[in-house]
Amino acid sequence: MNTINSDEITRIKSYLHKTGLFYSGADNFEYEVITDRPDKIKYMITIDNHKYVLDILKNNKENENIVSGMAVQRYLSNQDMAAIPFYIEPTGEFTLTEYLDNYESLDNIDIKDQNVEEILTQFTEIEKALHSQESPSNESLFNNLKNGKFIENLNGFIKDGLLNVDEANSVVNYINNNYSVFSEPIVMKHSDIQPGNILYNKETGKVKLIDFEFAGYGGSMYDWACFYSTMPTEYISKMDEDILKNPMFKFFVFDFNLRRVSYLTKDINELKSKVDIKDEKSVKEFEEKYKELKTRYLKAKDTYKKVIDEIKKETVKIKV
Repeated sequence: MNTINSDEITRIKSYLHKTGLFYSGADNFEYEVITDRPDKIKYMITIDNHKYVLDILKNNKENENIVSGMAVQRYLSNQDMAAIPFYIEPTGEFTLTEYLDNYESLDNIDIKDQNVEEILTQFTEIEKALHSQESPSNESLFNNLKNGKFIENLNGFIKDGLLNVDEANSVVNYINNNYSVFSEPIVMKHSDIQPGNILYNKETGKVKLIDFEFAGYGGSMYDWACFYSTMPTEYISKMDEDILKNPMFKFFVFDFNLRRVSYLTKDINELKSKVDIKDEKSVKEFEEKYKELKTRYLKAKDTYKKVIDEIKKETVKIKV
């Protein structure tokens, strides 16, 4: 366990006391940092031999999506498909959830040692469970895109040089041409599917999801687009052909990777601004992180460019 200073101890205690779950037990805990990112820090907390995950957003930032995100997690945990959420701060500043002992994220497991087909089968069942839960608003994906910031975002990507007008027109027309697919109701989705958020228990063979901060309601193919864009080829090669041929899936592969290029560009620029060229350690850390970000950036860019070319071939031009 980590050694922490008194200010850190006091801060963690305050969050644990806010939950109202531990009483005096909240004063006697051990902790271990799971992840420490610029936007949040995640601890494993041990109280009376029980383990929890305390997820805290930094700078007192509010997460307006937290209520819908935790609703999705609570639903899946009732199906034994996700960690149990014990407490949600209404502002989204922090959450307390079950720590999944004896589970490993897929990015920490040698792919040769795991049952890829079994993991994929269970993930498919999780997605089916999510798709069975329609939004209380009864809104269709088509109207969700139309009434949301979709067009505004496209114009932003044009301004940033990530799309041209012809490409943006093709995307809009692609949605219109596949109205029957995009008119389906929006459903529950995880929204951040990646190897680190899919946990696997080698002993039981059980798969569960974690990290629901972006979860909510949207298109049924969004999670599959995330899966396709982030998972190793061993998983992608075994995906259902009906999913790969779905027009909504193609759209969300484009959408996910375009957005990814946008935020990775910002991350790379921020990284460049912080490197101290006179500090050898700083330069080395920069080179390692830059290589990682650049690899992800190039993969995402290649993917969305490939998909937009396919979309353009299938559509005719209309005005955005």
